[in-house]
Amino acid sequence: MLIVAMNYLTYIVISVEIIAALAATFYFYKYKNTTLKWLLPLLWYIPANEIFCNFIVSRSFFYPFYNLYDIIVSVSILLIIKSQLRTRVRKKILRYLIIACLISFIINMLLINPLKEFTTGAFTFSACLIVVALLYYLIELLKIDEILNPSHNIFLWISAGFLIFHISYPILYFSRRFLNAGSLAFYNSLDKLHVTVVVLSYKTITFGFFWGKKMESAITN
Repeated sequence: MLIVAMNYLTYIVISVEIIAALAATFYFYKYKNTTLKWLLPLLWYIPANEIFCNFIVSRSFFYPFYNLYDIIVSVSILLIIKSQLRTRVRKKILRYLIIACLISFIINMLLINPLKEFTTGAFTFSACLIVVALLYYLIELLKIDEILNPSHNIFLWISAGFLIFHISYPILYFSRRFLNAGSLAFYNSLDKLHVTVVVLSYKTITFGFFWGKKMESAITN
C-alpha cells in the first residue's frame, strides 16, 4: 500500500500498519494453529518495507523494493485467501488467479524498467484479482451452515479490510491517471483519500484481531 510522499500522510500510514501488525502479534494465539498464521509476517513486512523505502534507501533506488513488495503482498494475500477456502473448485480458481497475478507482473516488468518505474498496472490488476478472490471467500462463507456467528470470524474482518483497500485502489489509480485536472489540489485530495482508505482498511483488520474468536482448526490447502 504505497505512499511515497515524505510527509505526515506517510507517518499516518506507517502508524496504522504497525498497529495492525501489533494486534496480529498480540492475538496470534487466536489463529496460530491455522493457515492464517502466515498473515503475521506479511503484516510486519508491509510497514518494514514502507520504513525502509521512505527513510533509509534513496528515492532513486527504492523502485525495485516497492515492485518486489507489490508482488509479495499480492501473491501472499491470494495464497492466504486460497488457504481459507474449502471447496476444490474455488481453490482451483484461486490457483489460476495467482498465476494470472504473477504473469501480470512479469509482463509489466517487461514493458517498463522495474529499477526506475513502478509496476502500478500489474498491482492494480492484482487488486482486482484479490477482490474477486475475496468475493469467492464471502460467498463460500455464506454457504457454511456450521458458522453460527460469522461476525466473530477473524478472517471475515480481515477480508473486509482487504476489500476496502483493493476495491478503492483501482478507482483512485484510474482517477489519477485519466482525470487529469492539472491541479495540485486535485492530486493532494486523491492522496488524502488514499490515506483515508488505508486507515479504514487497517482499522478494520485491527478490530478483526480484537473482536474475532479463537480459530480452533486449520483449513488445509
